[in-house]
Amino acid sequence: MITYISEHINEDLSLDFLSEHFFYSKYHLCRVFRKYTGKTLNVYINEKRIDTAKQYLTTDLSIRDVCRCSGYHNYSYFYKTFLKIVGIGPSEYRQASLEGQKK
Repeated sequence: MITYISEHINEDLSLDFLSEHFFYSKYHLCRVFRKYTGKTLNVYINEKRIDTAKQYLTTDLSIRDVCRCSGYHNYSYFYKTFLKIVGIGPSEYRQASLEGQKK
């Protein structure tokens, strides 16, 4: 499942979809995933998506395109999630990355 998530990070990874895809009930899927990773499925997916976004932010893609390429379809949710996980917004992260590359 972890491999599938990594390979399809920008696609629909809803609990409903994953439970159907892997032929498990939603509840069983969540229990098993947390048992083996120590994280909830939602937390894991958001962390992976934000890691992907951080990579895209080092390119010249617009932040809205970074949002979509990272699997988010709602910019507001992307921004809040990015801020929560990284501690700064996507624009600030991009600026800090650019400044770090200049040195």
